[in-house]
Amino acid sequence: MLELIHAWAGTGAEGGFRTVRRSPGISDGTAALLVDRSGMDVSDPPAPPIIAYRLLQLDGVPTAVLSRIVQTPGPSPARPGRLAHHVVLRPDERPECGPAALLAGVWLPDRWDDTPTILPAGPPQVPPCELDSAWVDFVSKRVASRASTTLLVPPGLEPAAVLAAVSAGMQADARWDMTFMCNGFRNLDGVLLRAVPVDCLAAEHLANAGEGMALPLAGPPPSAQADPSDEITTPDIPLRLEDKDGPPVLLVTLAILALIALAAAAWSLGVFGP
Repeated sequence: MLELIHAWAGTGAEGGFRTVRRSPGISDGTAALLVDRSGMDVSDPPAPPIIAYRLLQLDGVPTAVLSRIVQTPGPSPARPGRLAHHVVLRPDERPECGPAALLAGVWLPDRWDDTPTILPAGPPQVPPCELDSAWVDFVSKRVASRASTTLLVPPGLEPAAVLAAVSAGMQADARWDMTFMCNGFRNLDGVLLRAVPVDCLAAEHLANAGEGMALPLAGPPPSAQADPSDEITTPDIPLRLEDKDGPPVLLVTLAILALIALAAAAWSLGVFGP
């Protein structure tokens, strides 16, 4: 197991974001890739922790990368910081509980010191999740069909606990195929499943991205006849195709294409000269 922590460290003029822990086996290229995935949108009050799991080829080896990013006090209330903790596991190091249970169980701490992180000896304590079993079944089928999905989580449910509940219903190997991100909307490369509170900024960004299916978990689960691999967006979350103060982007694009086509036709007919 390898790990890298990128965080705000130091005080005053000596403070700044830097790598505060890096396993000797992490190459410069891998370190740069992990640091690049260490950002978050800090806010007041503090943003909820972001957890993510990706399958990446690092230095030619297929690895599982688990990440937890938390907002920290930083140098002042006006300049909050953050701590990004990344752990890299080889295939033979992955526990049966899966990455969702590890991260939902707050395996990676909010602070760093000189003590290296170790894998838990047994299954982590995961927060309870009162999610309809029909929802768990439907989302599990979408994961199995490799269908991109955003889960819009209502108040009363924790996004991390929702991911853990979906993962718990899978076979051990399948749990490590479920790549995901919780509470974030940046650096979504290789992420199949996303879970965010329905009333947060990340939900607005993801719902309007138009990628795969957006599922508001506050509503009833899809019918048993629904195809979990369908790539649609629910009508409850309309896509915004225009800026607030400008014409629709789609109409502007079509108008430009029409003008280009007319100009080409006129040129071929000799309208602009012999």
